[in-house]
Amino acid sequence: MSQLQTLNLSFNFIEGIIPPQLGKLPNLTVLDLANNKLSSNIPSSIFNISSLQVIDFGYNSFSGNIPQKIDLSNNNLTGPLPASLFNISTLRLINLRNNEFGGELPQEMCQRAHSLEQISILNNNVGGSIPRSIGNCTTMKRLFLGNNLFTDEGQSKTYTNNFATFGYVAPEFGSKGIVSIKGDVYSYGVMLMEVFTRRKPTDEIFVDGLSLISWIQQSMAAGEIVHVVDPDLLEGSEEHVASTKKVCLSSIMELALNCCADSPEKRSSMKDVVDGLNKIKTYFLQMVIGSPF
Repeated sequence: MSQLQTLNLSFNFIEGIIPPQLGKLPNLTVLDLANNKLSSNIPSSIFNISSLQVIDFGYNSFSGNIPQKIDLSNNNLTGPLPASLFNISTLRLINLRNNEFGGELPQEMCQRAHSLEQISILNNNVGGSIPRSIGNCTTMKRLFLGNNLFTDEGQSKTYTNNFATFGYVAPEFGSKGIVSIKGDVYSYGVMLMEVFTRRKPTDEIFVDGLSLISWIQQSMAAGEIVHVVDPDLLEGSEEHVASTKKVCLSSIMELALNCCADSPEKRSSMKDVVDGLNKIKTYFLQMVIGSPF
């Protein structure tokens, strides 16, 4: 029934569980199973149907938790962001990136979302200013708002409660509670460091004032890039290739450090970051195979 749009089985005497196969109905917009005798957990596949507009499971006997992750990324979803999504108490991750959502961020965010750790609405059409209520998201570790239509950076700053930064979130979030789009650049820089070092900001080696960023800064200043990058990236390479890799990895780490400057004004723009990565890629291909293609 791939074309099914509405499924209404309410007010019956249906027992048992919801078949997880319902999550494979790509065009379902209304799912009404209210007033039955359904039990057990709600299958997580239901919450990944990107076309759903109405879900009614009221008056049943469900148990367990609803999913901790809702991922609707890379679709063609439109309309305003669903405010209720940001107040589900058990959710840890909301991924809405690469859609066509519009409107503004909900003015009342995270009032009941006590576990929310990551929100991504990258590459949408969300505008307006960042609401003060985002300060309710006290468990937040990663917040991705880039490539939207927010007001200019000077207007989009807002004061919030302290965030739990864990090394991922820009320092102005935790110290002053200032949220701005430049925070995405900082998070991207940390992500680059993670990818090429295979280290996380929360790793046990980062104690007594040593952080992932300061560890890389110290190694770069001493010209010891090989001490911080993943050894697998250099292992087994011919001398010429290994030398080229070291140059490229040093450039990537420099770029990542520029993303993680303490002052938002001193951080690179995402356009400069992308341009820099493309130049590094072109250089590597030219040096290794003699062609950028």
